[in-house]
Amino acid sequence: DDDMRRLWFLYRRYGFESAEITNLHTDIERAPGKIYVIVDIAEGPQTIVREVVLPAPPEADVAYPPLRTKVGTPLDPARVDGDRRALLAALGRSGFTAAVVTPGVATRDAEPQRAATVTFAVSAGPRYRIDRVIVQNNVDTRAKVVTRELPFGPGDRMDPAALAEGQQRVQRLNLFRNVTVRQAESPEPGEAESATAATRDVLVNVSERPPGTVQWGAGYNTRDGFRG
Repeated sequence: DDDMRRLWFLYRRYGFESAEITNLHTDIERAPGKIYVIVDIAEGPQTIVREVVLPAPPEADVAYPPLRTKVGTPLDPARVDGDRRALLAALGRSGFTAAVVTPGVATRDAEPQRAATVTFAVSAGPRYRIDRVIVQNNVDTRAKVVTRELPFGPGDRMDPAALAEGQQRVQRLNLFRNVTVRQAESPEPGEAESATAATRDVLVNVSERPPGTVQWGAGYNTRDGFRG
């Protein structure tokens, strides 16, 4: 069963989007002590990428990564989805954390192979900067101990990768059971937001470990004298 799934995905990776396994049977009479597994596959037409459409970045300083979906290569749904995630990551690093990337595939019959146009629709949304960094639930630990570990601060562009790195750094302090670093969902009540100048707070939520203790004592007896 696992092998059949691998074959199914293999054909789609090479552009055979309609390929199906039509029959699976064994032959135990061909040679004594051996089993031959025969797989019948209806490949169908192969789809080749003939055009890739990607809009210009929302700002001049935003760079898109090279796409793995290229003209002349077989249409691979996994590669298209990987490009979608790579574009989202690039937009997120530039502050467009609410961006949406939607891939679309249009195919047409051609000779000798089916042709596909892959279009990536990009809705960048507002470009966020960090307004405040708010540390929550730090009863015994000063907020400065947490914020000095963060690779970002107020005024920086919102970057999900930097938030994840900051969470790991604070966790490595071994002062907290759990640490979550995330972008606040919405601005404070009454605050307006524009598409060109939008800000969000970053919330650092910690769950502190029990504090350590140091004990001391002293005693005296006639044999040992004073001891501590």
